[in-house]
Amino acid sequence: MKGLYWSGLPALSRCLLARKGRFALNFHGVAQQCYAEVPRELQPHHTLAEFRRTLAWLAARFDFLSLEDFLYTAKPGLLLTFDDGHANNLLNILPLLAEFRAQGLFFVTVQHVPQPRNWLS
Repeated sequence: MKGLYWSGLPALSRCLLARKGRFALNFHGVAQQCYAEVPRELQPHHTLAEFRRTLAWLAARFDFLSLEDFLYTAKPGLLLTFDDGHANNLLNILPLLAEFRAQGLFFVTVQHVPQPRNWLS
């Protein structure tokens, strides 16, 4: 079995199967940078540089799908989704999506509009 692993065949088969698959990836926020004085769990999960590298990696391996493609066609690829509707979605994510010619589906929550400082509860 080890010989099969070292041959690279399992990795190649995963790659070929993934290219024919349909996936939805969810992200939350993308910050310009990490801030040492802010606890990591309160910061977005990616920095701008990390998200750019992630998109470059994904673009080399998958086609980006629109919501319509994902819902109404059998086209293989990747749908990018983003939760919570933070301002960094507009400021940081949208320009990178345009750079990579990718679309995104944004879920904007409004439950914290009346009390914006209480967004973690």
